Amino acid sequence: MIKLISANEVFDTQSVMQTPLIDVRSQGEFDEANIPGSHSLPLLNNEERAEVGTLFKRVSPDAAWQRGTEIVRQKLPAFFSSFCELSGLVTSSTHLPSPEVMEEILTLIMTTLRDGHLDAKASAPIAPKNGAPLTFYCWRGGARSKSMALLACLFGFQARLIEGGHKAFRNTVQEYLSQENYPFKLCTIYGLTGSGKTRVLQEWLSENKPVIDLEGLAYHRGSAFGQMGIDTYGRQKDFENNLYWKMKWFEHRNEKCVVVEGESRRIGRCFLPDRF
Repeated sequence: MIKLISANEVFDTQSVMQTPLIDVRSQGEFDEANIPGSHSLPLLNNEERAEVGTLFKRVSPDAAWQRGTEIVRQKLPAFFSSFCELSGLVTSSTHLPSPEVMEEILTLIMTTLRDGHLDAKASAPIAPKNGAPLTFYCWRGGARSKSMALLACLFGFQARLIEGGHKAFRNTVQEYLSQENYPFKLCTIYGLTGSGKTRVLQEWLSENKPVIDLEGLAYHRGSAFGQMGIDTYGRQKDFENNLYWKMKWFEHRNEKCVVVEGESRRIGRCFLPDRF
């Protein structure tokens, strides 16, 4: 049975309960923005997703479905090994299902998805396992994450699915960041460029004090030459996701005051949310 969780429950599921989060979108989608702490395990990679999408538009949904099935069939052993690793099980001690069982599982998944039912009523061909539950998401909680959650379930793992996927999570992030009152006070440390504000914050971070390093989240030092020596460019969605995650963590710790460095609205390519 697959358990559905809301986007509001994602933080507790991952950070508090230590449940692995698995992003089944393509690598390109994952790189643009993801839920902090997620593991990338694409159902289809960038090229495969483009191929299936082209078939869907130019040929037919059935042709796209058939090609997608062929691609996934080849990946079933690798998915099984990844599920074992992420749930904390040793692959060598967990026998790989036979090709016949793999084909039975694939048939169950395709039949279930085409019939429009998320939870397969047929008995799973694999014995239940004792590893950590696995939580899956895609862009909108559609066929990609449903098929992977169902696959894990039929392999014998405990599976969870984020309703609405990353899109619902993004809505939760934006609502949280724009709320009228935050659960703690924001205290800002100011000083001229080069006065050592970041060094102070880094020292406090090493002491586990409640600090949010905005420049670190934006991959930029905030000054005119703040990108020098930093190869990674900040992305707005990822910046907001990680900012939300930090704030939720301090809310979970019941912090009364969180320290940030004084910044302009723009840090490199990222913009601070208006309310923040």
